[in-house]
Amino acid sequence: MNGIIDLRNRFVSQQVYDIYSTCMYMPTWEKFCEQANLLINDDLVSILGCVHNNNIIGVLVMQKGTQQSAEIKGIAVDFLYRQKGIGRQLIEFVFQSLKIKSLFAETDDDAILFYRHCGFKIEDIVKVYENKEYRRYKCTLEKL
Repeated sequence: MNGIIDLRNRFVSQQVYDIYSTCMYMPTWEKFCEQANLLINDDLVSILGCVHNNNIIGVLVMQKGTQQSAEIKGIAVDFLYRQKGIGRQLIEFVFQSLKIKSLFAETDDDAILFYRHCGFKIEDIVKVYENKEYRRYKCTLEKL
């Protein structure tokens, strides 16, 4: 049986880095630690982990917006546990246990199928970084 735990005190670890770095742009340990310290010290951020047999197998980082909405800053599942409902379990936990009614994320082509399978509404957007356009997606899921 999988459980969901608060990972704030265990976030800066090699085990979490190995999972979470897959949802980072050009990850390095130093970049992860820098980002992790900002997240850990933000009271609006929740850092959740899915644990199986004492091993972290999934990570979700979200930042609360309004009282009942939040943005997914990152979600990742250990390669060996993908396509087994772990990501969906983390998202459902947010809605059921944290009383969030609206969840949104911005993502790329690599993760769009995951969000679509979880029932998110998808909107194409274009972002410009260093004078180059990139296709991104705004994903929104509401549970009223």
